Amino acid sequence: MSDRFWAKIEIGGQLKRADLSAFQKLMNDWAPENISVQEYADKGWTIEFEDSEARYGQFDEVEEWCTKHGLTWSRQSDSYCDYDAEVVWYDPLGSKDDPRSLILTADGHANLRLDTLSSMIKAAKETSLEDAPLQVNDQDMVKRSAAKYMLETAGSIDRLELLEKILDDLYPSPPTIPPITII
Repeated sequence: MSDRFWAKIEIGGQLKRADLSAFQKLMNDWAPENISVQEYADKGWTIEFEDSEARYGQFDEVEEWCTKHGLTWSRQSDSYCDYDAEVVWYDPLGSKDDPRSLILTADGHANLRLDTLSSMIKAAKETSLEDAPLQVNDQDMVKRSAAKYMLETAGSIDRLELLEKILDDLYPSPPTIPPITII
């Protein structure tokens, strides 16, 4: 079984001038086409490339470097044998849980399990302002999310809006990647 399959990455954000040389070398090593980081920055573009033979559908060294240096990135990979399709991203302005990821269906949509959806609906229906302080540190992410929004709104949140907030917490959208800029 091959461990290489398709992946695409998009990178942007503020790159420190002192890191330009190292980042350019990284792009020379990983990008299948010749990418001039300075030219992309001058044109206000994001850096984007794909590889049909990416190891495990990832760009490990690129993702690690970008995360360490505060660049925003998003990678999508195909499913292959035992590996699910996924989108993984890092946003330095995002949550403390970055990098985040979502499992995708073969056609690129988020894969939401029915039991997870059922527990989200149940939490949206049953969470009350009285119970929220007890659930805010619950190990169940769904209960914790519902309690957080119930407390933030002092119980005035509509149940459908609460369900939407829980859904956004557990299945967030990847960020819009800003153009690469050199500072």
